[in-house]
Amino acid sequence: MTNEDEKRSVRFDRDLQIEAYQFQGVEQKFPNHFHPYYVIGLIEQGERRLFCGQMEWIVGPGDLLLFQPLASHACEAVDDQSLDYRCLNIKPEVMDRTARALDIPAAGGGLIAFSQPVALRAPPEITGALRELHQGIMEGAGDRLLREEQYLLLMERILGLYGGTAEAEEKGQDGVAWVCEYLEQNYGQRIGLEDLEGLAGMGRYRLIREFTRQRGITPYRYLEAARISAAKGLLEGGMEPIDAAAETGFSDQSHFTNAFKAQIGLTPKQYQRIFEENVPGLEKGR
Repeated sequence: MTNEDEKRSVRFDRDLQIEAYQFQGVEQKFPNHFHPYYVIGLIEQGERRLFCGQMEWIVGPGDLLLFQPLASHACEAVDDQSLDYRCLNIKPEVMDRTARALDIPAAGGGLIAFSQPVALRAPPEITGALRELHQGIMEGAGDRLLREEQYLLLMERILGLYGGTAEAEEKGQDGVAWVCEYLEQNYGQRIGLEDLEGLAGMGRYRLIREFTRQRGITPYRYLEAARISAAKGLLEGGMEPIDAAAETGFSDQSHFTNAFKAQIGLTPKQYQRIFEENVPGLEKGR
């Protein structure tokens, strides 16, 4: 059941090149999925049961969520509590520029990584700075220089406490990684297990089991997330949702809309509007 009072707002900051999301009164369950970008989120109200990889947490007000790209995660309400939540979504190339600006080297050409996906009861100086920057982005307020300073100071604190580096993955030595690469490059095609088992060098059942063990998500869900990621780029460029659905391999518009909202928390049209109008306050059903 959907909360009639829920609000979902998003704004893209063109100077910082990051997205700011805000959910209020949301009761939606989010299935296992991943994002191709970093997520720095703050729970403001409501408890959630969070699953990330093979671990489970109960997160609540004041807890920080730290997801790096491709980290699979899912969450659901505890005792039907509604969620108030804000987050920043940061593309890998933006995070790389941020790390270089802060003189944080990446090991072996790898990505900046978080040492943990959850920071329970995060320090007030971090949660306060996140709220201040997030609110400024949502309201379109403040000078560009101010937002840039706030962003770098916030990231210095977060990466100083929870940051690290991850070695680049050797895709050619791992059957599951080959499958991931294939799905990322061929998301618009009709794909079956027979297309994947040869790449992985293992039978279908073992592939599903090993893929899920390593990635925390099934091959189909990985493909769906890759399609959503590609669709976001098409929507940002102005493509109509019905065309984006067909271009990225979804069987129909309804499937696309349901999958998009399940993972992103917005309908495709709501997401597209932030790049058309760049205004906060995208409310349910608009």
